[in-house]
Amino acid sequence: MAVMTYEELYNSLGELGAGGKQVDKRIPVAQKEIATLTEQMNLLGDITRESLIELVKRNPMAVPYLGTCVGLSNDRLKSHLKHLYKTESWNIVSKKHAESFVDYFDENFSLVNKVKVQYERNWSFSDVLFERFVWSKRIAGKAIDQGKALEDAVENVVREIGLSYKMRDDFIGRRGIQVGCDLKVPAEGEPLILGAAKTYGSTGSKQGDAVREIRELAELREPRQYVFAFIDGLGWKRRVKDLQRIHQMLVDKEINGIYTMSMMDRLKQDIEHIAKAHGLIKSDT
Repeated sequence: MAVMTYEELYNSLGELGAGGKQVDKRIPVAQKEIATLTEQMNLLGDITRESLIELVKRNPMAVPYLGTCVGLSNDRLKSHLKHLYKTESWNIVSKKHAESFVDYFDENFSLVNKVKVQYERNWSFSDVLFERFVWSKRIAGKAIDQGKALEDAVENVVREIGLSYKMRDDFIGRRGIQVGCDLKVPAEGEPLILGAAKTYGSTGSKQGDAVREIRELAELREPRQYVFAFIDGLGWKRRVKDLQRIHQMLVDKEINGIYTMSMMDRLKQDIEHIAKAHGLIKSDT
């Protein structure tokens, strides 16, 4: 198996969802709303009570997005609005209750401070709002479940080859230490192939964990075992140091392969080669 360059890995990263998983129809609409809202916030300057009131007055869609900033799903936000104003309409809140809305959610949920903290993060605020939108609509885990999409692609490859396998299972490594893995081949007995799938498409803080989990598999495997890392998502391009660490594991032969969604054909070839070499499937010759 040839070692890919870092540039090849970096350029292969893409946005999960478009390649097999249908992207929720609300997402393009939300992205436009978020872009408009973020632009308006940038023009308002500092995040204060007054600037948030002005934002709500200018743009009714500020109501649900600000609600997500304090951890409220759409349903919970609507319950609050119904209780306060006898309406669930963003437009009515925007036109008639902007000041009361900001004051209530600031007093009860620290709205101004939470928006300020999120607005000042290294992530662009549009990224923060998009992640919050996904959470508030409970889209994550459904149409745009990126991690599951990548795992499904890997599972399809192994199934097509005809190998026994387990997804999201445990592995007993050296020194009897038990760790989790996202792929184990074969399903029973000592595994020959172990895999960890790590996607990164929106804001988050778990990529250090992703590197650690891949390294853990590498350190606990036996010499005859193969460790693969399955990664994808545009968010990796914002964490290049972590991406470089994973690639360096490949260069240093701590792991045996890295595969993105666009590399499933290569993954199939590599697994078939390993399986034939170890007698898991019959060789063509």
